[in-house]
Amino acid sequence: MAPSGGIESNEEEPDERESNVISGDQLEQLIQNSIGGESWDSDPRNSIRVVAESGTLVVSQTPEVHFEIQALLADLREATGIMVDVQAQFVKVEDNFLEDIGVDFRGLGPPGLGVNGQQFNDFGDPAQAAELASELGRTNDLGAFYDDGGDGNFRSRMENLYDRQLGSDEFRGSGGLSFQWTFLDDLQLELVLRAVSKSERIELVTAPRLLVANNARSHLAVLNQVSYVQDFDVEIAQASSIADPVVRVTHEGVILDVRPVVSADRRFVTMELRPTVARLKRPIAERVTTLGSQTSVTIQLPEIEYQRVRTTIPIPDGGTVMLGGMKEIERQDYSTGVPILNKIPILSALFERKGHYVSNRKLLILLKADIVIPAEHEPSEAEMGAYSAN
Repeated sequence: MAPSGGIESNEEEPDERESNVISGDQLEQLIQNSIGGESWDSDPRNSIRVVAESGTLVVSQTPEVHFEIQALLADLREATGIMVDVQAQFVKVEDNFLEDIGVDFRGLGPPGLGVNGQQFNDFGDPAQAAELASELGRTNDLGAFYDDGGDGNFRSRMENLYDRQLGSDEFRGSGGLSFQWTFLDDLQLELVLRAVSKSERIELVTAPRLLVANNARSHLAVLNQVSYVQDFDVEIAQASSIADPVVRVTHEGVILDVRPVVSADRRFVTMELRPTVARLKRPIAERVTTLGSQTSVTIQLPEIEYQRVRTTIPIPDGGTVMLGGMKEIERQDYSTGVPILNKIPILSALFERKGHYVSNRKLLILLKADIVIPAEHEPSEAEMGAYSAN
């Protein structure tokens, strides 16, 4: 009974039903309430009964009522037999750009010349050099060395570092140009040039397709299961503890939840849509903790990014609708350098580092709905005869 303009959006959850087939009691009440009027009560010989075992409808009534019941059943079968072919496309587009250019004066250390077997202790106690060497920019070698010929010498280094990673875990500033130049004289210099420029474009298309009965809800999921260690159970055996990992599973992927309603004139389809896109951020975050026995264990804390849309849209038969607006922009602009020197034209290129990163992520959802009437796809009598002859 819905008009072509669609149905009103209802925020309340509709009552779910398993299929479009009504029960026998409901069919009996429908026929008695709409056909025959008081004749069902006035004449005890008039009756209607549904035999559930055989699926047979037994009616005792006048011929006129029989014709009306036959017409009603034909209309009900025609309405409930309508189906909707839903074709969906989840298009994820990602554009990334990264540029990082900088010059450092560092690396003039053993076994290079000019340090007289010593290192540049600019990070405190030399005993901690082994620990500092594992961190980016925490080595204690030189970048410049000059011996004045007397008892003193001049040592220095310059390294431009960012406090945060430029880019993302999947798109880093590795590769590009690495150039190293060493000047050995009374004044010794070690120059390291790093320059990288990257661009990336990713297009991921997921195209699920559903054939749904009219006014029925359908659900389709294209998911990837990822296992992770959520917790540990401690088992005690012979005065020792054993950490038994508790493994859980999380999901990422595309979920399409749709409920089509065909208009009475079969020109429009009102789509109740609930698409969801779930993405697991990698690498999975890890935390190290200890059990009661002081045994160190590592647990994982997955982070999932959800993008959901809930809407009701009327679509003409065979039409396509696009759901957009789910756009994410990330921009990073880093700059580091030596004060004053990084402001001098031309010379500033030797005393600064600049990084630029832009990421554009877009999600587009395309949906096409076609009304399918099974009777129109049934083979004709001539085709059935041709099949039988073959």
